[in-house]
Formats: sequence, structure tokens, C-alpha cells
Amino acid sequence: MVELSKTVEKLRRAGKGGVIPGPDAFRLYDTYGLPIDFLEELAQDYELTVDREGFERELEGQRERARQSSKMGAVTGDPLYMGLLEKGATQFIGYDSLAHEDAHILAVLKDGQLAARLDEGEAGQIVLDETPFYAQAGGQVGDHGIIAAQGSAADVEDTHQPVPGLYVHDVQVTAGGFESGMAVRVHVDEGLRAGAMRNHTGTHLLHAALRETLGTHVKQAGSLVAPDRLRFDFSHYQGVGPRELTHIQNRVNEQILRNAPVQTRVMGREEALAAGALAFFGDKYGERVRVVEIPGFSKEFCGGTHVRQTGDIGLFLVTAEQGISAGTRRVEALTGEAAITRAREDQGILEELEESAKTDRKGLVDEYAKMREKIRALERERDQLKMRLATGGTGPASGDVQEVGDVQVWTPRFEGLDRKAHAAVVDEYRNKNRNRPFTLVSSSSSDEGVNVISAVSDSLKDRVKAPEILKRLGLRGGGRPDFAQGGGVAAGDVDDLRRKAVEGIRQMLTA
Repeated sequence: MVELSKTVEKLRRAGKGGVIPGPDAFRLYDTYGLPIDFLEELAQDYELTVDREGFERELEGQRERARQSSKMGAVTGDPLYMGLLEKGATQFIGYDSLAHEDAHILAVLKDGQLAARLDEGEAGQIVLDETPFYAQAGGQVGDHGIIAAQGSAADVEDTHQPVPGLYVHDVQVTAGGFESGMAVRVHVDEGLRAGAMRNHTGTHLLHAALRETLGTHVKQAGSLVAPDRLRFDFSHYQGVGPRELTHIQNRVNEQILRNAPVQTRVMGREEALAAGALAFFGDKYGERVRVVEIPGFSKEFCGGTHVRQTGDIGLFLVTAEQGISAGTRRVEALTGEAAITRAREDQGILEELEESAKTDRKGLVDEYAKMREKIRALERERDQLKMRLATGGTGPASGDVQEVGDVQVWTPRFEGLDRKAHAAVVDEYRNKNRNRPFTLVSSSSSDEGVNVISAVSDSLKDRVKAPEILKRLGLRGGGRPDFAQGGGVAAGDVDDLRRKAVEGIRQMLTA
């Protein structure tokens, strides 16, 4: 993403921290067609976040301007691109062809401004009169490929529509140069386009299967259609369970095996809606719309590129399902070669597990359950050993014990007990001494630091509160009147803490 790289470099030079501002995020969305969810993923690669609230403010501002402009039938956008559009729109020919031998350059841009020429080593944008390159829209990423002429070549790294009807190609010139008026040959990367087509048709099948399985309340809330994967966001009130996901995946693969034709038709908007075509995700539609249909299963408004037969998808595999906000779920999936590669990897893992467990895959779940139980038993045994070692092997009630009147004051020190094991030792002491008055301040040093527990018997908790003991010792923490945990003491100061605890408890008991 050339423009994103430029934006990141600009921010770093300005020393503006680790956040892409809302206006910049909106510019990447509005001018270059970069969806906000996709931008947030890409930003993570640069160790950045996106000012989502700022983006939403900019988006709402654009919507308001569009509402005002629509009253006058106007098309709005960046004045630079609006000026280019007035001189001539781009004709998209990419539904039927991935190459064109006689395209002409309408304009070249560098650093966001019109330029006389782009030369070798420079990055910029080229606007063509005709193009087979799909511009990023509807969740589908823009096409990549090559623009070439005699002695000149450029890699197309992205394609977008800053205003409807104008296709802008982000390029890196690798040889010669390009200028307005040149005749060029253009060629879309067939492999990347094929992957995007498989995934786009896959999202339509997934959408239909979700509505069929979960209910017609399911509506598209966003998507990413890339050459190597797809992501589909949808409205739903709870997580989708494993059985439901398996059923949905199976339904999609059934449609792939049908090898049904993928039909496209341009028709009137109202006619399409009357025919049952779905129109979601807040898209704006003109009077004439393009409808993509898999007969008997799916029918949607869509301007994206698709396979000719569902069988061209090859295989569909769900890889993840999660919630992304209240009432919105996300499914991620693979198709084609990516799905086959994942299936092969999963098969390899299963074979390794079968070999290791000395059983077939049907017995793996039982073997795993047995192994987990063995591990839990060993962990229990380990914890018991650790407690015996920590307490000197004489039981958890041993340690420094003093008597203050008829109250037993226990201030032990342990080494190596984590919080859970430490609490277990204290609980054992409390259970054994529930019928007599006691107070305790127990310390344990481990990799987690020093954990301190204070506790009092039920008969004393009206006179002495466990959290108050910690507070008097200057420790952070809290809990119930009869049991509290805290910290804030160094390992080297524990013995001094124990002495202070005895004196503090004596004062509380005799007050």
C-alpha cells in the first residue's frame, strides 16, 4: 500500500506518535478505497493504531456533505480528481478481460499532484481511459499488475476510485517513464485476481449459508476480499457454535460441488429488489445495478469480480469466528489453493498426532482427554510436593507461632509457593484451627514476587479485620474481614515484616 507507507513516513518525520489521525485514515479510505478494518490490520504491521473516532467524524461529515449534494444531484470528491473526471472517465473492461493492448494515459500524478512525467524509480499514480484493473470497492482489494510501453514499465501496486468513474493506478516505475497521452499495454496479475474472485464468490455463498442457518436477521456488516483470504462481518446476537460453523462450511462446499453457474445481470434497482436481490452494508446504488446470482442459493447486488462457476472456488474452509463488537460477528475463511494448503497442513498435524498417540484419528479425542487427566493429576501431586517442601515437610500449620493471650498468632514464611498454592496452605491451617481463636500473616516468595496473606478466625473478625492488618503493615491489598491478600514488600524485608506483624496484632488485640 504505497499511500499508507507515505502517510506513515510523514507521521514519523513529524514525530506525531503511534496513531494514524482520523483525517489521514479517512483520506486513505475516501481517496484510495482502503477500508478502515483493513487499515487497522495494516497499521499493526507498522506498530501503529488508528484514530477510529476521528475517522468516524470525518465519515459522518462526508455523509452530510453527500446528503446536501444529493439534493442537487451532484457528484462530490477531491477537486483534483473531479477535474480529471470532467476531462474524461475511465471505462472498466475488467469483467471480461485481464489485458488491454491499447489503453491511453489521461494523467500522471506524483505526491498527490499532477505531474508532467513519472520516471524510473519514482512512485505515483496513472489514470487510464480504459482499464481491466478492478478498483478497490465492496471489500474487494484493488488489482495488481503491469503497465508497459516501448522501453517503459511500471508495477501496479493498487487500484482505487477516488471518485466514481475515475480509476487510479498506484504504480512504481521500474523502467523508462510515463506521461499523459502515451499509449500503453496493461495486464492484471491473473493469479491475484483469480484468488480475489474465488474469495468474493465465497463471501456470497457464506452470506447465504449464514442466513439459511442462523436466520434472515443476518446482514452483512463489512468484508475483506483479498487474493489469499476472506473475512465477513455480519449482524448476529451470539457466537456461532462449532456445529453451526461446520454446517455452514458444509453448505458452502455443497454449492461448490454443484458447480453452479455464477450469473451476472445489470437491471433496474427496483426490479432487482423485487426479484429478491439483497442490498446491504449501506452501499449507495444508482438506478441501474449489477446483480450476482448463484441460482437457487444466493442473489445480491455486487459490482465485484467473481468466478464463472462455483466449482472454480475449489474448497472453502472456515478458519476463525469471533465477536468484534456488540451484535456483530466475524468469520474468516480460505478458498482455493490457500484452503488446500491449510487442509494439507491439518492432515499432516493429524498424522503426527496419530503416530505419537499410537491411535487413529477417531481415538485422538479420547487419548487427549486421558492425557489431560494425567497432567492434572501430576500437577496436583507437584503442588502437594511443593507445599511439603515449602513447609519443611511438617504440615502447613508449622512455622513461627506465638500466643497473645488465648489467641494463636502464626507468621510463617514460605519459598516457591505461587499465590494459589500459598492460599491452599493458609486454608489448610484455617480449617484445622477453625475451633480456636487465631490470626496469621503468611508470606511467600516466588517468581511472582512476595505474596502476603492475612487471616483471622471467625471468633475474632469483629475485633480484628484481615484487611486492616495489611494496612497497618503498609501493604497494598484487600479482601474480606476474615481473609485478605496483598503485596508491596521486598523479599529481603519479609522477616522484619513478620516481627512487625506480631507486634501490630498484639496491639490490635489488646486495644
